[in-house]
Amino acid sequence: MSMKKNVLIVLFPLVLSFFLSGCFSLRWQIKEVTFRVYGIQEDSDYYIAIVGAKIEISGKVYTTPSSTTTVSKTVYTNSKGEVTVNLQPGTYTIKVTKDGYTSVTESIVIYTLQTSGGAYNFYLSEENNTQ
Repeated sequence: MSMKKNVLIVLFPLVLSFFLSGCFSLRWQIKEVTFRVYGIQEDSDYYIAIVGAKIEISGKVYTTPSSTTTVSKTVYTNSKGEVTVNLQPGTYTIKVTKDGYTSVTESIVIYTLQTSGGAYNFYLSEENNTQ
C-alpha cells in the first residue's frame, strides 16, 4: 500500500471520531442570546435603554431527543439595557420587569440547527400612577 493510503486509513477514523464527539455533545448546541430592554417615552417617539431590568428565563431544554430538563435563571440588564446569556435549544418563557414600568412576558424557541441564538428586544411602557 502507498504511504498516502496508510495516512488516510489512520486519519479518517480519527477525524470522524472528533466530528462525531462534537455532534453528540450538547456544548455545540449552546446559543448566545441577547436580550435588550427599552422604555417607551410617553408622548414621544424615543426609546431609552433600561438599566437593571430584571429578566426571568424559564423553560424546558431538550437534553436528549426524548427528554427535557427544566431551566430557570434570572439576569439583569447592563448600562446599555442589554444582557447576553447562553441557552440550549428549547422553549422558554421570558418575563421582563422594572419598577415604574409595565411588565412584558413572551415565549421564545431556540432551535437546535440555529447558527446563533439571536437577539430579542422588549419594550416597556411607563406605568400611569394617577390617583
